[in-house]
Amino acid sequence: MFPLVSVHVAAAITVYLSGVSWVAVLVCVFMYYLRMFGITGGFHRYFAHRSFKTGRVFQFVLAWLGTSAAQLGPIWWAGHHRDHHKFSDTPKDVHSPIQRGFWWAHIGWLWSDKYNVTKY
Repeated sequence: MFPLVSVHVAAAITVYLSGVSWVAVLVCVFMYYLRMFGITGGFHRYFAHRSFKTGRVFQFVLAWLGTSAAQLGPIWWAGHHRDHHKFSDTPKDVHSPIQRGFWWAHIGWLWSDKYNVTKY
């Protein structure tokens, strides 16, 4: 929990001490949407569900965008997401809010060493 909290505290202190420009806000918003596209369009739709086909270069672009959002790699993400659908809301679901609550489903399971291994 310390790394997550410390990153946000450091960001808040930096904003307080240095201020924020409109350019920084616009870059932040742009990067947010770009990275969320990497997660939703890339990791989720392409790598986990294979819902569309694309060329090799765009596969790398999607993987890079998703990874830049601090979501580990596409193989790790897709493997865990497929398990989530396979075992949805059962004890084998890696991030079920019904089994272990909201906090575990969104953040807690990521800090468990049990789920660090990439499933192929």
